[in-house]
Amino acid sequence: MQKSKEHAMFYITCIPNAKRNHIERITDKDLKVWIKKPPEKGLANEALIALLAEYFDISKSQIKIIKGHTSRKKLLQLYNVQPT
Repeated sequence: MQKSKEHAMFYITCIPNAKRNHIERITDKDLKVWIKKPPEKGLANEALIALLAEYFDISKSQIKIIKGHTSRKKLLQLYNVQPT
C-alpha cells in the first residue's frame, strides 16, 4: 500500500464468479479478491468496490478504479483510509 495523507493505492487481482466474496492480503499493497458477481456490465466492479468499502470501513465513494476496468488486474485508489 502506498500511503499518503489523502489516499492509498492498491493493486488488486480480482476473481469474478467465485463461490464466495473473500479478500486475501498478499503484500502491503497487493490484494487478491474473490467476487461472486460475473464480470458483466460492471457488476463485478461494483461488488468489488462494495466489498472493499466494507473491509476498510469507508464509503464506496472513497474508492476509485484507476486502471483495469475490464481486467482482472486493477489499480485502485482509496481516499481517507487508515492504514491496516
